[in-house]
Amino acid sequence: MTDMQDYTGAFRKDLHMTDLSKEALIRLWETSGKMYTSLAGTWQKLLTERFGEDAALELDAEVWRRQTPVEVRLCRRAMGITDDDVASLFKHLQIDPGAGGIWPEFDLELKNKNHGILTVKRCVALDHFERHGEKELARLRHTCEVLDGEGFQDTASLFHPKMVSRPLKLPPRSSKDEVACQWEFKIEEDPTT
Repeated sequence: MTDMQDYTGAFRKDLHMTDLSKEALIRLWETSGKMYTSLAGTWQKLLTERFGEDAALELDAEVWRRQTPVEVRLCRRAMGITDDDVASLFKHLQIDPGAGGIWPEFDLELKNKNHGILTVKRCVALDHFERHGEKELARLRHTCEVLDGEGFQDTASLFHPKMVSRPLKLPPRSSKDEVACQWEFKIEEDPTT
């Protein structure tokens, strides 16, 4: 039997993911990232409706703080990523459905195994915030400065306790031709030891 390109046709009682073509699996992975991102937006909107903007932003940040270790552990285990350097963190970002769903276009520049630059060329969340203008500015700052800022540092620390994450460029941007954001990841050894 040939690999299924999609699921048109008759229902298959014994369908397995291994029946799908590589292209179909990639589409499903990309879709899971979009669903992941959509769920986060729905969650944040519901929190805002129920508890107000300030409480929603606080709870949103706490959810991601608690979720990050789970997400990293599951992705690392699924793909056998065992090292503790920036290269391994970049491997994680490449396969994490959350990253792929939020950033359809990003670049990972590995300067060496302990130092690299993430450049997000296009970000679905930023696209949303830009479409909705000034009224979304607080959520944009929360997403980029708190969720990403703290989240990237939490993720970096899960790979190596001396790995740091620093924003090199954050929104807002003056033109859609600019990158969405840029982050540096680096293991900083103590020069006195």
